[in-house]
Amino acid sequence: MEAFKLDEKDKKIVVELQKNSKASFSQIGKRVKLPKNVVAYRVKRLVDSGFLSLFCIVVSKTKLNYISSRLFLKLNNLNSEIEDQLINFLKSKKGIYWIANLNGCYDFGIIFLSKDISEMNQTYSEIIYKFSRYIHDKDLSITVDSYYFPLRYVFETKDRIKKSSYKPKSIRLDQTDLNIINFTKQNSRIPLLEISEKLKISPQTIRSRIRNLEKAEVIGAYRIRINHKMLGFHHFHTFLNLSNITEKKEKDIIDFISQLDSTIHIIKGTGKYDLEFESLLKDHFQLFEIISKIKNRFPENILNSDSCLIYKIYDINTVKYEL
Repeated sequence: MEAFKLDEKDKKIVVELQKNSKASFSQIGKRVKLPKNVVAYRVKRLVDSGFLSLFCIVVSKTKLNYISSRLFLKLNNLNSEIEDQLINFLKSKKGIYWIANLNGCYDFGIIFLSKDISEMNQTYSEIIYKFSRYIHDKDLSITVDSYYFPLRYVFETKDRIKKSSYKPKSIRLDQTDLNIINFTKQNSRIPLLEISEKLKISPQTIRSRIRNLEKAEVIGAYRIRINHKMLGFHHFHTFLNLSNITEKKEKDIIDFISQLDSTIHIIKGTGKYDLEFESLLKDHFQLFEIISKIKNRFPENILNSDSCLIYKIYDINTVKYEL
């Protein structure tokens, strides 16, 4: 795909949106020194072009008592018919958070949420039973920690957003809180008045509850999704097996990966792999350089690595948070 052109003003606006995707045009304008109507025009143009595709909230799943599971599948004789069957099946299931086509050691990545191990096993089993004749390999992992980082490499910025590590913490929520989250999770910029009309609650109450959710870190951040392909970047997912590891050494590896400007996400899970991370890079050669850099820095601790290209993310989210 031919690279999409962003001027410096566009880049500054996108950087502000990735810090806080619900920031008003007035707030962004003050930071980038542009009138709010110019900011509004430029954001609309970026949305209409397909470059900006999602303004969302990052929710702490564990604080809502959800288990986040990731299922990776390698399929036999994959074709468009099998893909369509899998996608349509997942659309019909509750709790599906993320679906992507992959190219590499796996063909599909699926993230789903569940309230307990029994519900997790039910969702997992239904997928496996339905498509067992096509499955060559699979890996199920429960997310233990997840860290998000800004698009530093993409926009040539050294800004660093505090990473989000999801730790269980007791907090009392009611269905109204969850209704607000459900209504805004895929649109962080939705006006309070529209939420008020939909949920039959005053805007003041909604504003107060959102602030409380932020203070409790149930809402951890407000993010955007960009079409990185339009800038000539590719989205890679790397899997690492570790050896001769200690808690300190694992932390050192995570810290090292987090310092790489291309890193946008680090995951610690319970499955086949010990650590995973996602990167935005120009090509496979840069990915090779990144992995080599990690292996050279920790020669006794990186046992093995695998990688996939994430080449299509489906706009499907069937999660509805409940008590």
